[in-house]
Amino acid sequence: MTFKALADLTRHHPETVRRYMRGQYPSLAFVLRLCKAMSISPHWLFTGEGSKTLTPRVPPGPFSEMPTSEIFEAIATELDALVSKVDRLEARLSAIDGGDPTPPNAAAPGPPDAPAPAST
Repeated sequence: MTFKALADLTRHHPETVRRYMRGQYPSLAFVLRLCKAMSISPHWLFTGEGSKTLTPRVPPGPFSEMPTSEIFEAIATELDALVSKVDRLEARLSAIDGGDPTPPNAAAPGPPDAPAPAST
């Protein structure tokens, strides 16, 4: 592998990679990026213990490629829908028990709208 290819793989400058390959101690950021790019466990690399391969933290699936902000937005949307369903279920159960069928999060009815003041 060329210095340039390794630099591209680790997002470091080729000259920096050349110095590392010629004996200069690499930065931790370089080693961690190299481990990630090559699917090598940093723990194994530093200690020789454990699995040699890097175990992904997020299993492959629909969320592994999504940006974090989109994942949180999807979770918030699902939670809102779930809260709405729970409110409807509580209202139905309350109606069956003879209680108030109004969901607990529903807005209480306010006073009737006052007529608009007459213009002069």
